[in-house]
Amino acid sequence: AQAAGEDIIRRFYQPVVRQVAKDQPFLEQYMALRRMEDLLQLHPGTHLPGGLTGVADVAAALRSLATKVGAERFARIEQAADDLWRLNDEQVLQPLRREGIISAEAYTALKSSHPHYIPFQRADFVDVLDQSFRGRAEANLSSTGIKKLTEEGSARSLDNPLRRLASEPIKAQTLIA
Repeated sequence: AQAAGEDIIRRFYQPVVRQVAKDQPFLEQYMALRRMEDLLQLHPGTHLPGGLTGVADVAAALRSLATKVGAERFARIEQAADDLWRLNDEQVLQPLRREGIISAEAYTALKSSHPHYIPFQRADFVDVLDQSFRGRAEANLSSTGIKKLTEEGSARSLDNPLRRLASEPIKAQTLIA
């Protein structure tokens, strides 16, 4: 299962990321900002990483990123992000739905609520949990049991969201197996 997931990453995800190799940090930033937009639509007032406090801050950060990298590079970054979101659907969500791991209703809810999904695990939670538990370390409301973690979000730094997104096919193939 792990080899199957790694093959998906090699054949599909890596070519997309390679197209914007020198702009990979900007790709990750762009994808995180778009995810923040989604979260703010679902839960206005959500606490966001990087000290952003709302829709206006996220929009300003997107404009600043576009200005910083220029129109041509920004268009390539947007295309790569769209390709990665499509791949997440094709290589992760759809197989999980086909195998009955998630229901058709859950699939539709995920796609409509989180069209710009990229994992938002927090770096400091990951470090602490990795040291404390030998199991799966994620900072999300449903998996930790930490009472302070709430649906309002967190301003804490993210832990390699692009790398985590690219590893999703391995998790999906493992679940399917």
